[in-house]
Amino acid sequence: MEYVLGFAFDEKKENVLLIKKLRPQWQLNKLNGIGGKIEPNEPPIDAMIREFEEECGLKTNPDDWVCFCKMVGEDFFVNVYKAFVDINNYKNQTDEELRFCRL
Repeated sequence: MEYVLGFAFDEKKENVLLIKKLRPQWQLNKLNGIGGKIEPNEPPIDAMIREFEEECGLKTNPDDWVCFCKMVGEDFFVNVYKAFVDINNYKNQTDEELRFCRL
């Protein structure tokens, strides 16, 4: 499986928007970046933009995100992104709670 994982920081680099995970079970109640599965034939950057909007209600652009790491395991590949954008007006869009965390 291929995934995207994004860490969105405010423009002052003082806060990050994280999600309190309910699933999978091994991530239960842990904070993580925002992301999800890449759809078939979907470029990773498009998946990052889509997942971020689906989970936070915030629109971003390809130029907002920088892929800074790729994690590889036996059955997964994760493209890890960072962005410095306005994260103040996020809205929970799923049953997993978003948290504005001070650095």
